[in-house]
Amino acid sequence: MKQYKISEFKVNDLLTNGCKDNANISFTPEMFCKYIFDDISKKHALDIMPYDVAEAHRKGFIHIHDLEYYTTRPNCMNYDLRFIARNGLMIDG
Repeated sequence: MKQYKISEFKVNDLLTNGCKDNANISFTPEMFCKYIFDDISKKHALDIMPYDVAEAHRKGFIHIHDLEYYTTRPNCMNYDLRFIARNGLMIDG
């Protein structure tokens, strides 16, 4: 079984500076854990996807948005279709 690691530099940077890439997430213990999980999850996703796709992402030929969700869902926003079927679309505004 492969082991994934996060560098001590990344951990210290996250503890010191928090997260600057998402204005919707404030500095909390949950944010800290989320970003550590995200880092490890991205490494795992690149290891299990087709090699040529992973290499294209690593080399910058393509960008896989929300890579941390690759193993658990197709993207970061998913809705339960049963809820929509029961309630319809509730458009705000």
